[in-house]
Amino acid sequence: MLTAAFIAAVRRQGQMTADVTDADILAAADIEVAARLIPLVRLVRQEYFVAEAVVTSYGGRLALPPRSIAGTVRHVQLLTGAYAQTLPLMQLEDDSGPNASGAPYGWYFDGASVVLLPRGTDATCRVRYYLRPSAMALNTNTTFFQQITVAAQDGAGGYSLTTNPAVGLATVVDVVSAASSHAVVAEGLAGSGSTTQLVPAANVLGPIAAFDYMALAGFTPFVPVPEELTAALIHQVAGTLLRALAFDAESSQQLALAEKALEEGRAILAPRSEGNPRRLVGGIRRSIGQGWGGGWNGGSR
Repeated sequence: MLTAAFIAAVRRQGQMTADVTDADILAAADIEVAARLIPLVRLVRQEYFVAEAVVTSYGGRLALPPRSIAGTVRHVQLLTGAYAQTLPLMQLEDDSGPNASGAPYGWYFDGASVVLLPRGTDATCRVRYYLRPSAMALNTNTTFFQQITVAAQDGAGGYSLTTNPAVGLATVVDVVSAASSHAVVAEGLAGSGSTTQLVPAANVLGPIAAFDYMALAGFTPFVPVPEELTAALIHQVAGTLLRALAFDAESSQQLALAEKALEEGRAILAPRSEGNPRRLVGGIRRSIGQGWGGGWNGGSR
């Protein structure tokens, strides 16, 4: 849902007067997304919000992507030529030796960075992380957003985009998907300042298509959660604003509707694939090396 439609829906549900501005509604929505919806979506563990970055370490440390949710990562892989090798997460206590050379064999968190082991080894790694949803702004604001009219692939993993209106964003920009999850599909581009924008393969996080939006970095013209959670957010924001206005009975009604919508929306989020369920692994039989066909470890009979 575009933000203009979202604002109208919140006003309709809460019977908001003009004293409640559009900016008030979007600010309240950003808080609710951060406080309620991001934890909910992460809890279902279906890889929503996952993005990737290629990072080269310096002094054996990888900088965490600045927009990762709570400084978390999904996993870290060592890139060697055309191959990617997953590095296991280790503990601070595993860093017991002096600086060394050679290829990394693991990593651990250290404040705002990832330290590769053995300490001092430098490498290029692929980091998959949870990208923080962008802040909402009114989609009709052309100083923040331009709609993409043509998205042409360049054959090397990148795109050439044509946008509307004619005045381009000459600053750092993202590309936000119009598809149901409204994910950021390109991050941290240098804006061209024209109607044509080249997107190198290194900046691409997902498929780009016509009707997606080019956006000022860190902002989105959509409600930045899976579309099925938008109704819950409408009721939640309406209830929150009504409570601030001391309309307690009306607020309680909207918040109750929000809880019901959240519960029903959660059932849609997982599993993301009904037709290809993931086989369960682990269990006692796995630990003692015994197979149980179709059971916990799915091993050979």
